[in-house]
Amino acid sequence: MLTNFFKKDIAGFFFSSKGVAIIQQAAGKIKNQLSVPYSIKSEETAGISPEDIFELFKNKETEMIAFLQKVIRDSRIDTSSVVVALPPKDLIIRFFEMPNIPRPEVFAGINFEMKKYIPFKIEELAYDFQYRVKQKANIIEVVLCGIKQDPIDKYIGLFKQLNLNVVAFEPALFSLFRLLVIKNKILSTRSYVILEFDQQEANILIAEKGFPYFTRDIKIISTAAAVKEEEGFDAILFRLINEVRVSLDYYRRQFMKRDIDEMIVISNKSYSSWVDNFSKELGLKVSFVALNDLFKIKDVREEMLSDIAKAYGAALKIERPSLVTLNLGKTKEKDDKLALAAAAPSGENLQILVTDFLKQSKVAIFKGLAAGFVIFLVAYGMSFSKLYPLEKQLVTVSVKQLPFLSGVDLSSLEGIQSSEKAFNEKQRDFSKLVGNNAFFYKKVLLLSRLMPAGVWLTGLDYSVDPPSLRLHCYSYDVDQKTRSENINKFILNLKGNIDFSRDMPSIELKSYREVNVGKAYYMQFDVICENKSENTAPVSGV
Repeated sequence: MLTNFFKKDIAGFFFSSKGVAIIQQAAGKIKNQLSVPYSIKSEETAGISPEDIFELFKNKETEMIAFLQKVIRDSRIDTSSVVVALPPKDLIIRFFEMPNIPRPEVFAGINFEMKKYIPFKIEELAYDFQYRVKQKANIIEVVLCGIKQDPIDKYIGLFKQLNLNVVAFEPALFSLFRLLVIKNKILSTRSYVILEFDQQEANILIAEKGFPYFTRDIKIISTAAAVKEEEGFDAILFRLINEVRVSLDYYRRQFMKRDIDEMIVISNKSYSSWVDNFSKELGLKVSFVALNDLFKIKDVREEMLSDIAKAYGAALKIERPSLVTLNLGKTKEKDDKLALAAAAPSGENLQILVTDFLKQSKVAIFKGLAAGFVIFLVAYGMSFSKLYPLEKQLVTVSVKQLPFLSGVDLSSLEGIQSSEKAFNEKQRDFSKLVGNNAFFYKKVLLLSRLMPAGVWLTGLDYSVDPPSLRLHCYSYDVDQKTRSENINKFILNLKGNIDFSRDMPSIELKSYREVNVGKAYYMQFDVICENKSENTAPVSGV
């Protein structure tokens, strides 16, 4: 499970609309690298700027494989393990919040909630999600990323032909986010709006305390030639300011969040003078990060700096695996295993969280194991010296128990008295249970009349004082919306029946999750009926 724990070398790949960038890192430092702009034009792409390598080599798969094989040879990377940073072209990234439900139900709850935010059938997507629990607010925050199956299948097939093992596919903007964190440009205690741009495209990411909330990609112009004039630069600046303002307004309305602590602008050094314009227009503290300050590479084309940064961030995944856990290349078999082990964190978080913990804490772990072993030896020696004479004494004074009744101690007067007391307590508990059972018996009789078609009861738990009843139920219908409506109808029926709700007026849906048997989908849910007020004794005669 921890095969990557001692693994040091990994390569990051990024295919943009401009070219290919490859970075191999070892222990966080660049080992080998190459960035190659596209120089191939075809009849299909004449007059337009291709958005990815598959458009550039449309209907020319053999030429594409040959081109990439040469790039890999020239880059001199000596590892077959790679992380691929995906361009935003085909990605769907959404953020949403949901109630803090028990951990075993989190996986199913997210899968249920995310259907509201994806405009496609889930079966058509390769997707993954990352979440964090906010205990004070009692919510779970989820960032969801998806891509249609056809594009991801193209990438998977491409790397198979290149004989490379893809560790993960992740959004390129999140790869850049990882690079900024590792380079200490971002603190986990602050909120940021991050703007990364060049002459052709821009990306916006809003992150709060190390967790991404909002992303946006913007196509500025199709060719670099159009921005050589001073008016062209002014037009880009004005548009970028406006796009950031619109993104911030949406973020504040949608998530009711506090103001951003700082804005970070990432681009070539030639744009550093724009910081004052952003600060003045947006009213934010603005810091500028030059791309070539994030890494030291000679003889790199200026237009490829952004691509190198994203490939470098992807290659650093092994250094901070728990920061971004999204992986759009998981197989369906892995998804099925995760569904069965629903208590685990999303995606492959469990393995990488353990790996990250071990990497960061291995010195302390070894010291702890050594200290623990010494303490164990000392404690064992001391306890053995005291227990051995006690065992000999116990053998001499023990009285053999007479075979009589299970649970009755006849070895001494104290044992007989203790057994009598235990039997009396059991008798009182039984009498109390029988006496109070009539109250719940009458409540349960009402349930069959209050359940709508498609809802059934599988079990219940109850408490006498205060009176409370937990109902374990299922809801089934072919239509997903009807399944949810049946749950709401059942709860309304319980609340509306005065005989049922008189003593337990608080009736709430406690948890729910979607389960399936074959192709049939059900909603499993629990309803809590209780009286939260004082003086909660049940009314007689109900």
